[in-house]
Amino acid sequence: MPANRRSKISTKMAAKAAGISLITLLRWLRDGKVRGPKPVLIGAVGMRLWGERDIERIRAWKVKHFCKGRGRKKQARKGE
Repeated sequence: MPANRRSKISTKMAAKAAGISLITLLRWLRDGKVRGPKPVLIGAVGMRLWGERDIERIRAWKVKHFCKGRGRKKQARKGE
């Protein structure tokens, strides 16, 4: 395996390293909220290989925009 791939991890592991679920990371990628690495073919399977910089980008976006369980119902009551 080339040296640049040894330090890369899968999307599932990148989500875990960033402290979010895989589904959340996939949703952020789909919606364009975070930019991921380009998919590469490994055998016949397309994968994104994430590096430390990519994970730091996810963490930064998470800190700035994401607050799990922020109490949306409480916010709605304030306006009543």
